[in-house]
Amino acid sequence: MVKNVLISILFSISSCCYTGRYSEYGYPRKSISSYKQLNNSTAKIDTTIIYKLDARFINTVSNYYKKEDESEYPNFIYLKYYAKNKVGLFIIDKLKVLERDDFNPKKAKMGYFFEYENGNIKQKISTIGDCTLYISKHMGYTNNDSIVFIDKNLYGDIYKKVQLPKEFLENWQPDW
Repeated sequence: MVKNVLISILFSISSCCYTGRYSEYGYPRKSISSYKQLNNSTAKIDTTIIYKLDARFINTVSNYYKKEDESEYPNFIYLKYYAKNKVGLFIIDKLKVLERDDFNPKKAKMGYFFEYENGNIKQKISTIGDCTLYISKHMGYTNNDSIVFIDKNLYGDIYKKVQLPKEFLENWQPDW
């Protein structure tokens, strides 16, 4: 009897794992609803450059700390915005010398964004956590050369524009 219960529990846990489509680099490619672009969009997000996570904050933007100072995080995080309201999140090792192929959208966590009045942004990104697909939702705004996202608990991220060679970002098409 105990053996049957254990087998049932194990089967239940393993059946919760995401079993959908993946990119050739192992990132989930599940159909998630995209945001529809409205005609009155201000279109301030530059789709020809990349944004790098520069700082994190708690409660207010003025109370922030630099992400690079956190030694427990061995990666940099980048956002790349594409046409048709698509966004890719790239996680790249800090010690790696950046190359064009690092920004191949097939190596990104997929997402969608919606930009509305006054540079405000809504964003969804698909990730796998604890074996299940999770859609993270962010709200934020553009601020000069930065994008600031704030979650419902007043934690946030500041992404700043980064200058990379133009050829690193050109001629890529997202696979979602």
